[in-house]
Amino acid sequence: MKPENFITVSEVGRRYDYTPQAVKKWILRGLPYNTNNRKIPEKEGTEWIIKNILNNLKTLDTSEELKQAKLRRENALASMAEMDEATQAGDLIPVSLVQAAVNKHSSTVRSSMLQIANVDTQRILEAATSIKELKQVLTAIITERLTDIGQAMQSDDYLIDEELTELSGDTQNGNDTDTDIPVQDDNGDDGSDSDTGCDSDDNEQADYDFDD
Repeated sequence: MKPENFITVSEVGRRYDYTPQAVKKWILRGLPYNTNNRKIPEKEGTEWIIKNILNNLKTLDTSEELKQAKLRRENALASMAEMDEATQAGDLIPVSLVQAAVNKHSSTVRSSMLQIANVDTQRILEAATSIKELKQVLTAIITERLTDIGQAMQSDDYLIDEELTELSGDTQNGNDTDTDIPVQDDNGDDGSDSDTGCDSDDNEQADYDFDD
């Protein structure tokens, strides 16, 4: 018959990444321990640790995951509520409104540039006596148009646009969408009664003479 293998308290701690003090508390809870050689029977000790320590950690991990999921849900809902309040107060501009304003600006620039061929044709032809003069006139014309667009953007009337106003209203009134984030119901057990092997304040006195 093969002799039973024994391991020390320190070896158990290193194997499962716990302190010797934690392992000694497991012994007080029932971890098999041979008082003659001051060691733990490896097979029986491993089975006890799996059943009473490691399986409890799985339950704790699941509970912690549920807590984190609920916390993410609450944070998301709080952020959406803050964004909704800021939007209603005019402190936050909806992305769709910004995109529409950018599109309007791009369209304005494009239209202004295309008008050069019609509006400024005579001026360009008169400057076609030399390449240098032509470049100067074209540069002046483009600069003038860009300046006009810039001044228009600084005007309070620039965003007073029926389409933009309608879009802004639709955005502010469209915050009633379902924002619930499904999270599995917690059974209320946070695993606080389980022993994770961490040291805790207690007054239990060991009846064993441990050999680390």
